Amino acid sequence: LLSPNPKGKYVIKICSSTPCYMAGSENLLKYFKDKLKIQEGETTAEGLFTLEMTSCLGICAVAPAMMVNNKVYGDLTPKKLDQIIEKCQTGEIETEKLISLGANILDKEEKIVLQNCGIINPESIEDYKKKGGYAALSKAIIEMTPQEIIKEVKDSKLVGRGGAAFPTGLKWEFTFKAADKPKYIVCNADEGEPGTFKDRLILEGDPYRIIEAMAIAGYAVGAEYGYIYIRGEYGLSIKRINLAINKAKENNFLGKNILGTNFSFDIEIRERS
Repeated sequence: LLSPNPKGKYVIKICSSTPCYMAGSENLLKYFKDKLKIQEGETTAEGLFTLEMTSCLGICAVAPAMMVNNKVYGDLTPKKLDQIIEKCQTGEIETEKLISLGANILDKEEKIVLQNCGIINPESIEDYKKKGGYAALSKAIIEMTPQEIIKEVKDSKLVGRGGAAFPTGLKWEFTFKAADKPKYIVCNADEGEPGTFKDRLILEGDPYRIIEAMAIAGYAVGAEYGYIYIRGEYGLSIKRINLAINKAKENNFLGKNILGTNFSFDIEIRERS
């Protein structure tokens, strides 16, 4: 991320979100202050480490968490911190198996939005299509009118997840009926609510689902362009959404005259720096 001041070779960012705070992120900060002899915002004399706090890293299930450059670590303990520091000092920072998932406490949970996560290769459009991917978009733009789609969403009683639980179908209907143009679809994938980390799971585990959903929403309300806002710390999310956008264009699920229809829709990523 951009900074007006020089930083160390390894920038340690400790997550300051509520779940990480409850799990002991302040102890992580104290550990690094004592170990590296620096305060928050400072860099070690030899220029190797910079210590910072950061907003949610999106892995609240394995709090407390931190990020070293673009590598994310979770379920941290003093022993793990010692190992990470030693690896950095020898230039052997780990790039595999950085996050310990721990016990699976959600075995009985029925996944709906996340049903493909961990099942398909998130970078393979063919894997997504084998799971029914893009069938909904095809049906929507070839067999249904925008009004029919909006009615189906209203009948489903789907609501927003931002806190107000506003009916999604009504929101789409208001936008469809609005006379002003152009219209846009905005996907806010930044997680500001305490303890939420579902956006990152979808972005990294099932990116094509987001692309398909935005295209359907665009068709329903009369929009031809969409934006996805992703925080800069989510490097893998940005990579996979970019790949999903490009693959969707190659397969005519985005762009001009999608699947031979008169509907055109494109998506752009806006990244928080």
